[in-house]
Amino acid sequence: MVYVIAARSEYTIMRASSMSTLMACGMLAKIALLFVVLTFIVGEGIAPITSKMAAQFKLNVQDTNVASEFRSGMWSKDVIREYGSSGAIIGSRFLNVGTNSTDCTI
Repeated sequence: MVYVIAARSEYTIMRASSMSTLMACGMLAKIALLFVVLTFIVGEGIAPITSKMAAQFKLNVQDTNVASEFRSGMWSKDVIREYGSSGAIIGSRFLNVGTNSTDCTI
């Protein structure tokens, strides 16, 4: 951004109109601070909430229910069909994974 201003002589004109280098840096620092604050708000506030909403939406679209917010572990609901993956729904089953270890045992 600064090189674009310098290439088109805007910086030279600002310097000729008695703007100090410190004032120019201050202007850029204000804009940078605004971007830092916006990035922090989005990254720490909005992104986790929307990520959780996206995961829930994905589960709703896939027609499965998996809930991991419980203290008793992760729960999953599966639909049982008459002929494997096709056919009429004849029931449902629930799976509870109490803990998931790092060695891939449940």
